[in-house]
Amino acid sequence: MKKLLFILTLLIVLTGYYACTGPTTKANQEKPKDRMEEGKELFSSTCTLCHGVDGTLGLNSAKNLATSTLSKAEKINIITHGKNAMAAYGNELSPEEIEILADYIETLKQK
Repeated sequence: MKKLLFILTLLIVLTGYYACTGPTTKANQEKPKDRMEEGKELFSSTCTLCHGVDGTLGLNSAKNLATSTLSKAEKINIITHGKNAMAAYGNELSPEEIEILADYIETLKQK
């Protein structure tokens, strides 16, 4: 009788656990953050103070990113190593985050 009670209790616990976690499928996995969404978040947290939300503020001699003619490699270099009054972010952001940020900055260009 004790074995049966133990087995039933175990089944109830496992059934409850499975119901809470469920099987791992594509439908219930967390979606990865969109690259541009991540770039916008990075820009918001590291760049908007001087460059503004749209890249045109120019506080502390910050360049207008909407009219920038820099290549992606040049942007990555400046984000990584800094330039003039701009801080270097090579120790704060991963190389992937810096690349994502450079891609996002490209979307700020005025067409």
